[in-house]
Amino acid sequence: MQTGPHVTRQKLIMSLVVLLWALLAVRIGIIQLYDHDQWHEIAQKQRKKTVTVKGVRGGIYDRKGIQLAMNIESVSYGIRSENIKNIDETIDKLSDATGISGTRLRKIITSKEGFQWLVRQPKSSVIKKLDAANFGCIERKPELKRYYPLGKIAAQVIGYTDIDGTGIDGCEFFFNDELSGRDGRSIVLRDAWRRVTRSFEKPIIESLNGLDIELTIDWRIQEIAEEVLEEGIDKWKAVSGGVIVLDPDTGEILAMANVPRFDPNDTAFFNSNNFNPKYRKNRLVTDMIEPGSTFKIVTFIEALESGIITEDDEIDCQNGKYRIGRHIINDTHEMGKVPASEVLIHSSNIGTVKIAEKIGKQKLYERARQLGFGEITGFDFPDESPGKLSNPSQWSKLSLPTISFGQGIAASPLQISMAYAAVANGGFLLSPRLIKEIKGDKRRLGRKMEEKKIRQAMKPET
Repeated sequence: MQTGPHVTRQKLIMSLVVLLWALLAVRIGIIQLYDHDQWHEIAQKQRKKTVTVKGVRGGIYDRKGIQLAMNIESVSYGIRSENIKNIDETIDKLSDATGISGTRLRKIITSKEGFQWLVRQPKSSVIKKLDAANFGCIERKPELKRYYPLGKIAAQVIGYTDIDGTGIDGCEFFFNDELSGRDGRSIVLRDAWRRVTRSFEKPIIESLNGLDIELTIDWRIQEIAEEVLEEGIDKWKAVSGGVIVLDPDTGEILAMANVPRFDPNDTAFFNSNNFNPKYRKNRLVTDMIEPGSTFKIVTFIEALESGIITEDDEIDCQNGKYRIGRHIINDTHEMGKVPASEVLIHSSNIGTVKIAEKIGKQKLYERARQLGFGEITGFDFPDESPGKLSNPSQWSKLSLPTISFGQGIAASPLQISMAYAAVANGGFLLSPRLIKEIKGDKRRLGRKMEEKKIRQAMKPET
């Protein structure tokens, strides 16, 4: 039997190999028996990824089922800076494709964050350029984009959302909880190249789609109101204007037009410095104005309701001038003694003041409150103005005369409209309605909005 250095080395090597295999077997045994859970958890974290399953935002429709707000497929692009090989070359190419300045792109690329949004829901021309280019650092992420198919029509009423689908104004904001639904969560499996291999059959948390909302608005009436209003504003060189069309028997708003208008799809414009933010508001609800002569109807309602005058009683209109202390009330028509009905027909300030003096400030104030002035209507819309109607204890000697013809108080156009609706429907002050129905689904109950009478503001005979 041979012995020597060569044989000794072979035995040593074999012994080391056996020892290594033994150690490996021991290590595998330890991992399998004692560290299994720990290594399994690490492996699952590397392989599994929790993803958000978006709840689809509900649609907004007019009273005849025409869609006013919907979701369309879009795409957004993100960037991972660790995958960029040549920063300067990448910035030049991305700037050409997206129109983003090189300075801003460099800030995005050099961010310490692993993933940064490059552009969200861009125009189709940008999408084509980014899809055609071979950017190894770009990640393409499909998204749903809020879209308003009728453009400018009823924009202030419908409102709009931000890029993440959260309501910012109008119905989109006021009914955001009903429209937005709830996001869910699911798990996907990915390999070493971040490719998704398969997903589990059921999500961890199921997503919940938003509910659809049907408005009382008729889009054709809305369109006509906006077009005619725009023509009137152009003709008379006005700054802005508004129109409310409503059904006085139900309180349903058929149109609510605001001019100037804006297109909620053109986010680049209405978020620019050239756009006045106040034009996004539904000023018929949010803004206060002096009602002026439209308020005279309140004075006449109280006078007739309380029996202070009849329509045939003579009122002296002082031939167009009436002094109260150091102040003079004027009329555009110089009238003497005329029936009370003529005072209203010709909108005489002096005749209205004479009637108000018989009524007294407390009764005029109470009738105005009965007709909804000085309080919100309960309209389903953000930032409704209550108007301004101070208590008679705060009135000056001139307050009764001026308030009687609508000066010295403030009201929203919606409040004035609802007061006139009460005259048209036999004396009932109604709550205005913009929502006809919130449509339920299999998991959530909807609700229909019923007519709501606030109070009897006057007798039908009045």
